[in-house]
Amino acid sequence: MSFSHNDSSFARFIGSSLETLSNEHSIAYHLLCTQLASCSILLVVDGETVALVFDGNGAHFLSELHNPTVRLRASRRTILDVIDARLTLYEAVIADSIVLEGNIDDLVAFHDGLLTYIQGAIRCPSFPALLDHFRYASTS
Repeated sequence: MSFSHNDSSFARFIGSSLETLSNEHSIAYHLLCTQLASCSILLVVDGETVALVFDGNGAHFLSELHNPTVRLRASRRTILDVIDARLTLYEAVIADSIVLEGNIDDLVAFHDGLLTYIQGAIRCPSFPALLDHFRYASTS
């Protein structure tokens, strides 16, 4: 695993959450990495950018990514609205609150990986504290 990344709070959250998933639910972590092995992902949340690639050895942060196969743009508020079930993922995408770009095969892989990430995260004892920290950081 390579969790070195920039100092943005969103990047720290993503790094910590992937590390937690790897440590506390390694089966989900390895499945996630397998599902996303063909993807390079650029996440942009409130202007904070996180670039990730996945392979058989895990998730790796990149300092930059020029041609990602998947791009996701959203706000922290939208992410929390989806997590707290005030908005479905479908509603957020249709309303352009979450913007996804990529070819259909990569978007399907991303969707499957996202489901694996969420299903693994809810089984990790440390995840509620990580989410609380993300929630708190998003209001400060």
